[in-house]
Amino acid sequence: MHVLFEDDFSGLLSISKTGAGTRYASLKPDWPNGSEFGEAIFADPTDAVNPFSILGDDHLRIRVSKAPDGYADPQGWNRKHIGGLLSSVRLDGTGIAATNGYFEARIQMPAGKGAWPAFWLMSQNSAGPGHLPSTAEIDTVEAYSHDPSGACQAKHWWSGNPESHETNCSSTNFAYGDNASTWHTYGTKITPEEIIYYIDNVEVWRHVSFEQANTPMYFMLNLALGGGWPIDLAKYGDQIDMYVDYVRVFEPDAITNPNPATQPSSQPEPKVQGDAVIAPVDLSIASSTGAATLSLNADTWKQAQELARKQDVHKIVLEAPPIAKDAKSFELKLPASALDGSSGLSVEVRTAQASLVLPEDMLEGQSLSSDIVSIHINNRDSGSLGDDVKKQVGLHPVIDLTAAVDGQIVAWNNPQAPVTVRIPYVPTAEELLHPEHIVVWYIDGAGNITAVPNGHYDPATQSVVFKVTHFSTYAVSYAYKSFEDISLLKPASKKAIEVLASRGIIKGTSEKRFSPGKAISRADFILLLSRVLEWQGQAGSPFSDLPAQAYYSEAVHRARALGVIKGSGNNQFRPGDPISREEMIVVMQRAIAAANIPATSALDAKLIEQLSLSSLPTRAETAEVLYQLYSLVQKVEFGRSDVNNGR
Repeated sequence: MHVLFEDDFSGLLSISKTGAGTRYASLKPDWPNGSEFGEAIFADPTDAVNPFSILGDDHLRIRVSKAPDGYADPQGWNRKHIGGLLSSVRLDGTGIAATNGYFEARIQMPAGKGAWPAFWLMSQNSAGPGHLPSTAEIDTVEAYSHDPSGACQAKHWWSGNPESHETNCSSTNFAYGDNASTWHTYGTKITPEEIIYYIDNVEVWRHVSFEQANTPMYFMLNLALGGGWPIDLAKYGDQIDMYVDYVRVFEPDAITNPNPATQPSSQPEPKVQGDAVIAPVDLSIASSTGAATLSLNADTWKQAQELARKQDVHKIVLEAPPIAKDAKSFELKLPASALDGSSGLSVEVRTAQASLVLPEDMLEGQSLSSDIVSIHINNRDSGSLGDDVKKQVGLHPVIDLTAAVDGQIVAWNNPQAPVTVRIPYVPTAEELLHPEHIVVWYIDGAGNITAVPNGHYDPATQSVVFKVTHFSTYAVSYAYKSFEDISLLKPASKKAIEVLASRGIIKGTSEKRFSPGKAISRADFILLLSRVLEWQGQAGSPFSDLPAQAYYSEAVHRARALGVIKGSGNNQFRPGDPISREEMIVVMQRAIAAANIPATSALDAKLIEQLSLSSLPTRAETAEVLYQLYSLVQKVEFGRSDVNNGR
């Protein structure tokens, strides 16, 4: 056997409720919303109480503690404690799983009445949108910590054919200590014929295998409460801990055959997981630089395409193996035909540094000299950006994105095919108080910083997400911009101004003043609207009264090309005139239509009316309207639920 996956918990824990964009999910991955069990709420790092910690850069701690007063149980079960679960498969069915593998973890469990720690396995084909109604469950170890001297192993085939259950519990499993007094290693080996359980490398039980257990199995680690036993943690101050030193998953080596004509390939085949086809990649790591190269060969790409067509899925996922998690840079080599607009499939690349979703038409119309294209993700040292930029970026992550053919960089820029980028990020305590001020900056070759308005922090995946239409250098940062003359505004206006200003969407009339009561001009409103919606494409014909070099000219010309504005007659726009309330509503509606935002999601005139705009809206009122539009765009483009309605 060889190692398929290992985690020694030596760095930041990558976990979120759904597992999207992270290594682990913090819910049992039952489709579609995940599930919980027991008498402790399964929380994640974005919740008010985080049950997970990495201690000493060496091991994982999962903690059960008393829920704060007023903490709402998301399941409505009135549970009073918070615990934690870690799943190697996400809610969409993707993740780490092995067929006929060996699963092992080194754990020190807690003592305490009602404590219910476990290391257990379930069948991957019971997760995701295409899940089977039956589920194979293999409990490597399940402890009931009112009696730390014992440990249980179990086999369940829920709704199997036939449904079956077996359990082995013993107080003599440990050659030394008990499950709470010291560390022990727990393992399960699954073969086509038998399933064998080990504690400290000593067999403690075995039984006959069964059909669904011989499919890919994933693991979960959890500290729950209950399991049918009374709960009393008062002796421990209502707080208990489970420690995990490492977890490892092994899978069988490729079968060899002396007959080359029938010898199976050692390269795994593409497989469907959730709403995607997982395509295997070849990995190489340069010993001198630590740079990782992921290669998708043409044959595997064709197999993945065919499988996607048969299963009616539209995404191919390429995931860097866990062994490459410490690589500082990644190069993905794949057929150029994957991105020329002919496949109907997006390609998602998942690495430890960043994940990219590459649209099928990313390179459409681009003349390439090779059938192979490379996408580079490089973790960049902020010290190489110059003193001023380094000071502003601080310790936040910085990445370089480039495309190349035959080793030569290709200047990729395609406004019609944005690439979605996701960078793992754990905010500071201060940043978590104001997550809307976590921003993304584009840094050009001269060190100039430009905000990426759509960039935002996604608490569900603990990552910063944004869309780009050109490759360059991008940095995560934290910006809290305010003005001295907005402190007396109502909270909604003040928040809208500060969030939009921090994202480079709106600016003050000077460095320190915003002039919130001043009317806003027609040209300035169009400029701000263009920043929220990030208009791309060709400009329309110029208005006769628009200075060619005016700071708002490009935005106004693009608005005309999109049909957002018509002008005031005689080929004039009157850029300096204040925009009226009625004009603002009409322009907003046209802009929403031009952005192809579904009518059911769009702002309507009635909703805008509730903002009580003046006949000539002020800059503060305009900020509220634009913040509402910004929130709408975030919900539609990224499916965000953590932004408000702008009110």
